[in-house]
Amino acid sequence: MRRSSAPEPARRCTAGAAIAAAALILPAAPARALLDDRLELHVYQAFAHDDNLFRLAREADPTTELGSPSRADSYRTTAAGLKLDWPLGRQRVVAELRFDRQRYDRFDVLDLDGRHGQFAWHWQAGDHAAGRVGYGETLAQASLANVQGGVQSSTPNFLETRQWLLEAGLALTPRWRIEGEAHRLRHENSADEYRPSDATVDSLRIRPVYVTRAGNRIGLELQQVDGRLPTPQLVAGVPVDNDYRQQGAEAFVEWATGGRSRLTARAGRLRREFREVEERDFDDWTWRLGFEWMPADKLRLDAAVAKEVSGTEQVNVGLVRVEGLTLTATWRPRDRIDVALALQHAGRDYLGDAAIVQGIVPPRSERFESARLTIACRPRPLLTLELVLRRERRDSTVALGDFDASIAGVGIRLVW
Repeated sequence: MRRSSAPEPARRCTAGAAIAAAALILPAAPARALLDDRLELHVYQAFAHDDNLFRLAREADPTTELGSPSRADSYRTTAAGLKLDWPLGRQRVVAELRFDRQRYDRFDVLDLDGRHGQFAWHWQAGDHAAGRVGYGETLAQASLANVQGGVQSSTPNFLETRQWLLEAGLALTPRWRIEGEAHRLRHENSADEYRPSDATVDSLRIRPVYVTRAGNRIGLELQQVDGRLPTPQLVAGVPVDNDYRQQGAEAFVEWATGGRSRLTARAGRLRREFREVEERDFDDWTWRLGFEWMPADKLRLDAAVAKEVSGTEQVNVGLVRVEGLTLTATWRPRDRIDVALALQHAGRDYLGDAAIVQGIVPPRSERFESARLTIACRPRPLLTLELVLRRERRDSTVALGDFDASIAGVGIRLVW
């Protein structure tokens, strides 16, 4: 693992100092809105420290794996971007563009100039038809917690993702609607060892929906998904085609149970068939239950429990069944302070990998837990200061799959 010498403190903090200096001279009152609040410009500077950057196993020797006696590293992120929200009669155009520059103190092989952009046209035709057409593109670092063959990867891997979306809804009567969605997801890995996970996933969903007088929704969603993975996976030296077709039917309810709460529930049957190695085909029930509640004006609680299949995996060619619970609490003790706590507990079972099904590598299951605390303070109307603390833990059935990690970061954001 290539390492660079630590940068000089003055050079390392230049961007953060510039933002902080600008914040000191901001006016106490909000500045004039750009284009009547249709355009937002923002810059962001963050500093973070991760005590197990590559998510090495607890028993792993970092000197052997990374060529360094330490698992930790500090890094800084500089970002600048804009958001546009422009109404055009009954139409609306929404766009976002952001450039990210991430630099590491020690493991500079992970340095990246990333980007994120998206565009959406919210269209409406008459009083009964409306929808959305959109495109998005992202270049970012793939998760360093990925396990391939039982070993966390120290290979830099940058993931380029592109998405296309077409949505349309038609009111057939005051109570009945028909909705449709066509979506394409394409992601490409930069590292050669992860090329078998490159994928293009096309999905089509149709929903007949009944809307009550109070605006609650009851419906059925039918889906057809085609996944194409152009690079075969080598299993014991034999190339395996991982293309698949997925079909599902799911009933759903979205119901406001009171002025301060909302219930969502989904349940259905999902089947995925792979082109080769049919023993790994999946056919089972999936479901998700969510509840939102505001017990007080400045407190919101969200909870969700689910058993479902992950949409796509960055570096795993198979199918992953996820069962878990998430809890989120958001509290505003004062007008300019927000506190958010997010807890997650999830079990992940890897079911669709041909190497596992054929007994070449052992079965793989994980239990993942995380806690994230975010405190945001706005001392000035255009300035936000953030503190983020995160703790992660994974227990795995595969060798060297366990890890613990703690991350702490601070950030400064300016918005015009």
